[in-house]
Amino acid sequence: MWRMSRSRVAVASAVLGTVLGFASSLTAQTPAPEPRRTLIKIAYAEYPPEALAKEISGTVPVTMTVNAAGQVTTANATAGPLELRASASKAAMGMKYSPASDTSEIRIALDYHLDALGWGVRVLQQISANGFSSFGGSVSGGPGTAPGTPVQTPDGPYRVGGTIAPPRKIKDLAPVYPPTAQRAGIQGVVILEAVIDETGAVTSAKVLRSIPLLDEAAKAAVMQWQYTPTLLNGVAVPIIMTVTVNFAMRPSLEITLEGGAKTRVGLDATGHAMTSVPGSGRFGFEVTNGSSPAVKTIKIYDIGNPGSEPRLLGSVDVTLNGGSVNSPTTPSFGLALIGPP
Repeated sequence: MWRMSRSRVAVASAVLGTVLGFASSLTAQTPAPEPRRTLIKIAYAEYPPEALAKEISGTVPVTMTVNAAGQVTTANATAGPLELRASASKAAMGMKYSPASDTSEIRIALDYHLDALGWGVRVLQQISANGFSSFGGSVSGGPGTAPGTPVQTPDGPYRVGGTIAPPRKIKDLAPVYPPTAQRAGIQGVVILEAVIDETGAVTSAKVLRSIPLLDEAAKAAVMQWQYTPTLLNGVAVPIIMTVTVNFAMRPSLEITLEGGAKTRVGLDATGHAMTSVPGSGRFGFEVTNGSSPAVKTIKIYDIGNPGSEPRLLGSVDVTLNGGSVNSPTTPSFGLALIGPP
């Protein structure tokens, strides 16, 4: 039988001990895998007014650098509509993630969407190299939760998200633009958190992002809104969701009637206004873009009796704040656009 001398045994044991010790030190020095960083603070993105005016929507991917403390240090919008990229980058800079031992590169996307009731922005998180999934954060729908997990707040209402979809607005009321804010040229979007009861009525509204001269007008309008009831397992429940009120300054239409009497009417979001002329009937006015940003084309319609089709009488080009122009219609109107572009 082959035998190893004592000296050889000692040498072999020393070598084995060294190897085991080195392997042990490697194991000790191998860092534990970093836990996946989670988004702990979501920032609200504003829908750029120029994008709203042009009805531009789409998804904007954003690549962020997040430091060890979880703060976003850089945010670059890499694709999507140009009109939305600055808004997406700005919102990404306001995000906050869970801490880690080193910096991370994180990719998200912001989905800007428009519908008949307004606009919204969802935050999407990357789940693979080729796709994104909804994180649940939404300016129009409010902070959400994981799919299929309804979350109830301590005081009762459920947050929109997961299996609870945003309800449909069935009664809208435009805000009254405060004259002080108009004179100061202040406009923008006020973001509020609304509590909606089982019947779909708004019971309270709290401002999340403030424009001081517009906050109270925004709250007063939201409190008059009405939604469809929200059902959970077939039962109507109260909910909390985030809503927005957009204050955009628009020109008013000054109409000089035959005989010299003047009236001024505000244009709605689509550029329409209507007025009645004593002894002549009801007339509608539609303002559309003309040959340059300062020139607008005003179409004049005879509204007639309720239920009848409006009849186009003619049109006239008017320069914003450029004085009154007589329309080539019967009856004739002096038309002027006064105010901001």
